[in-house]
Amino acid sequence: SSPLKLYEYLVFNKPIITTRVPCTKPYLDIPYVWSIKEEDICSPSKLKSIVDTIFSDRKNLNALKIYHSRYESMFTWSERASLIWNS
Repeated sequence: SSPLKLYEYLVFNKPIITTRVPCTKPYLDIPYVWSIKEEDICSPSKLKSIVDTIFSDRKNLNALKIYHSRYESMFTWSERASLIWNS
């Protein structure tokens, strides 16, 4: 399967919380992408912990900072080739 919404959120430089499933694995090393175990998705305390982490540091919400962090780690030819190769 393809995590289509994940691509949309990446393009709009949003912090992302995703479930830890096989199709999202290649994206978990991208800056400002947090994951939660599939079995913990219904756990308010686990989800709250991640949301608190995001909001605890206001810089996590700065779209320009997110863009630069992601650009440096994801949008190089070697990183993109690695992402495709390992998918």
